[in-house]
Amino acid sequence: LDDDGFKFNLSRRVPADLSTGDEQLGMVALDLIFKTWPADKAAILVTTSLASPVCARWFLEDRFGIALIGTSGRGLKTEALKHALAVYGNGFMREKSLLRWGEGATGTAIQLVAAACGCLPTGIDNYKGTQKDGPSKFVSIIHVLLEGRERERANRNARLQDSKEHTTTLIVTGEDLPEEASTMARLIPIEWSTEPNKTNLTKLQEINKNLVAVGRMWCNYISGINIDMDRWIEDRSILVSLANESGCINPGRVGTTISILKMIWELLLESPLKTVIKKYNKDFEKGLASLLIETSMTTENATEAAQFVETLRELISSGKCVVLDRPVQNENDLNIIGWRLGEGDNDMGKVAILPILARDAVRRVLGPQAQTISSTSLYRQLQEGGYITVSSDGKRVKTKRRGNKTIRVLVFNEGILLDDTVYGMVDLNRPILKNTENTLEKKIYRAVKVS
Repeated sequence: LDDDGFKFNLSRRVPADLSTGDEQLGMVALDLIFKTWPADKAAILVTTSLASPVCARWFLEDRFGIALIGTSGRGLKTEALKHALAVYGNGFMREKSLLRWGEGATGTAIQLVAAACGCLPTGIDNYKGTQKDGPSKFVSIIHVLLEGRERERANRNARLQDSKEHTTTLIVTGEDLPEEASTMARLIPIEWSTEPNKTNLTKLQEINKNLVAVGRMWCNYISGINIDMDRWIEDRSILVSLANESGCINPGRVGTTISILKMIWELLLESPLKTVIKKYNKDFEKGLASLLIETSMTTENATEAAQFVETLRELISSGKCVVLDRPVQNENDLNIIGWRLGEGDNDMGKVAILPILARDAVRRVLGPQAQTISSTSLYRQLQEGGYITVSSDGKRVKTKRRGNKTIRVLVFNEGILLDDTVYGMVDLNRPILKNTENTLEKKIYRAVKVS
């Protein structure tokens, strides 16, 4: 970038080319991206695309991705993806250059293309979980791509082969994502269902070939800067703390990603792109705050424990599983999975649940993909989530009397499975006082405010 005559052959599947495009029209095209889709979401998309070479140089261990999630045909996710990638070459606008999930590319091919992208972002279009083992394969690939390199392999001489390193960030489109907390912390979902402004989209499509000028200006700029890592570390500490306060399952990962996005936007405000970028400061702050809040909620609800409890409460409220108001010695109803603990018990008012029967009931509802983790991990998550009470010696499965028998049970706290006012009705959401909610939201908006 500092001289003429250089050419890098990445791969025929990576049509990168920053040699064309009018800078003035490129800036108009960049502005039209914000005017075509909701500006707060467009700001996150553009920032993620431009973040890739920065992460490849300064944040190799903290790369991330976003997923544009929405009903097919509404938000024009694929069109947004192509324009986000087109800042690195006009070839990305062609349909055949897209890396499509499922029938369009094997898992191995996706990894090879992602490795070939180098420091540029990788786009994966049209994820669907309808294929057999599709969700599990998707989760595996996302972790391989974002953790840095493919798995280690040995050759026939029992020597380690060179494994391909991944330095890319990801932009994925689809109608849904697998509900797996660690994946959602790395690949942050963004709802992308609002119909774009068709008039502005038409204008954008007429000049989008000039977006490469934006990529050229950006790459030239970042090739000659240094990052204030002390300031970033300070921001990250604050945002990780807020992610934790918001209930995020993986606050370190989410807070780090949010802090990188904020830093990239602040770099953009100092770059040649600032004349367009500065107009959307408020939109970016709104998008970043929403990203932190919604990702915290999504990852919390995506744990196996949350799914387990959510399914149990629905089974109980619908009458498909029964919780008695007292223990009975010899009931014949196979739907009985527990009872409310009464007077004389240290856990009076709480609910004793038979763990094996409860897990079997949940599996029947969620199918074979449900509760793939061990019972030990599930019970640990239930404890960490505040759903169950443990014994004085720290054991998560407690011993209770049931008539003249001693039975091992999980003891769920009051209000988790059964509402105290209406028997059988459940409210799993732990209420947060409104003023606390507002205070946390204000702290998040202060933390994501750009300078």
